[in-house]
Amino acid sequence: MQLFTRGCDFHALMSNGGPKINLILEMLKAVIGLSEHTIPALLFASVAKFDPNFDESNFELLEKLKKKFYNMLGSNGILLFPSGRNVAPNLAETYVDGYSFIYTCFFNALGVPVTQCPLGINKDGLPLGVQVVGAPYNDHLTLAVAKELENAFGGWVPPCQIKF
Repeated sequence: MQLFTRGCDFHALMSNGGPKINLILEMLKAVIGLSEHTIPALLFASVAKFDPNFDESNFELLEKLKKKFYNMLGSNGILLFPSGRNVAPNLAETYVDGYSFIYTCFFNALGVPVTQCPLGINKDGLPLGVQVVGAPYNDHLTLAVAKELENAFGGWVPPCQIKF
């Protein structure tokens, strides 16, 4: 099921068909790293739950955005997009940085294929990467472009030597 469909209850989706989660309890658990959900997802569910116009207004806006994005990419276009704001953020940073999720959730909401492509490491030894984004049903294209980029830039590099 896509994230945004008319009448979709994001809060209900978070429970995988079980009883709805307690958003306040989950937020407290998330702050100490015990929730199965991210803080941005919980914030999103909270806004969606308490704003009666949230679903309808966002659905219409998203449909317009999808049309523009699909037209921009055409049948064989590719968009290269950063993987995040920072190179390899500390895991704890991703929980408190309210904007880091936008680098991936935007494309999830649009329903387009994205392939994360490793490009090697920077001068500090941290991994570099880029997202390869395509039009709907062009997974084969994002994978092919990612493979070429990975070959050209060095691809995945092990974080350290493993000795047996």
